Amino acid sequence: MPPTLMPTRQSGFSRTEILIVLLVIAILAAIALPSYREHIMKNKRKDAIDALGRIQIEQEKRRGSASAYGTLADLGLPAMSADGHYTLSIANLTATTYTAIATASGPQAEDKACATLEATQAGPDIGNEQKKACWAQ
Repeated sequence: MPPTLMPTRQSGFSRTEILIVLLVIAILAAIALPSYREHIMKNKRKDAIDALGRIQIEQEKRRGSASAYGTLADLGLPAMSADGHYTLSIANLTATTYTAIATASGPQAEDKACATLEATQAGPDIGNEQKKACWAQ
């Protein structure tokens, strides 16, 4: 009697199964990556908010002793935020007013909606809903 040939069963994944898994991974990545980037940029805004808060504190200290607001150099503050995501400047400087500006730099500059955050002697500039969202923590 001749030996019967038994069909052999192969183990492993077919190409189709692998392609389906890769397609699902690609779709998930396409959805998750923009959301992740937005989350990271929002977290880095805290660097600007902290820096502007420090400028406001130092300005009020200076005004209490010198009767006028000062430049970053007068305040002894650097022109870069602590984590280096924003450049800092002071504009509209008078004895009674100032505008502290934090401008996004490096990769954080991709945060177009909140690339510039401002604070004055009266507090944060949250004049519209978009600016209000930038200051939200």
